[in-house]
Order: sequence, then C-alpha cells, then structure tokens
Amino acid sequence: MTPHLLRWLETLLESMDDTELSSRHRLGCALLLDGYAYSTASLIRKLQVAATQPMQSAAVYEFLLSRLRKEGFPVLAAMLSAGAYDDSDGVSESNVSFGLQRILDGIDMLIQTAKPRP
Repeated sequence: MTPHLLRWLETLLESMDDTELSSRHRLGCALLLDGYAYSTASLIRKLQVAATQPMQSAAVYEFLLSRLRKEGFPVLAAMLSAGAYDDSDGVSESNVSFGLQRILDGIDMLIQTAKPRP
C-alpha cells in the first residue's frame, strides 16, 4: 500500500463515520468503491492503448461473434449482434455513472438498514 492509497482509503472510511455501519461494513464498502474505481480506470487505460493499435474492426467483430456463439455464450453474442456493445467512444461516462450509482444505492440501503453500533 502506498501513502496515496492509504489516504484514499482513509477518505472513503471517514465519509462513512457518521453512519451506523460497523468497521467491517465500512471497510467492505470502501473496498467495493476502490475496486470499481480501479477496474474502471484500468479498462479505460486498456481501451486507450488498444485504440492506438491498428486493427480491422469488421474482421475482429466477425471473429468474436463466431467465437461467442461456438463457445456457448448466446446472450453475449446476441448483445453484440444487436449493437449493444459499441466501443467507438471507449467507456462512456454514462456507463461509469450507472455502475457507480448502483453501488452507491446498495451502500445507501446498507446504511439505512444498519443497526446502531454498540
């Protein structure tokens, strides 16, 4: 752990100080938020690197679609065929916000149902 990561974790934990969440639940929520931030940033970096590499998108699309169907991923194949996955803009802010809001909704529900700390 670096000092910056410790500060980030401390800030997340402090933001839940006035809740009834136990230390264990506060830590779990902080790690969930940290994991989401880390994985989102990692995905954005990977997509940026991939965008700099030339590729034939139609060929990749057909290859991926074929593999998904052959390997038993019909739901993913149908989503790809329907255009549900469009990476032309990379990771959109609305997708990141959607995921973050679901996490925050869950944490809020946990806070609302927490019993008073002893």
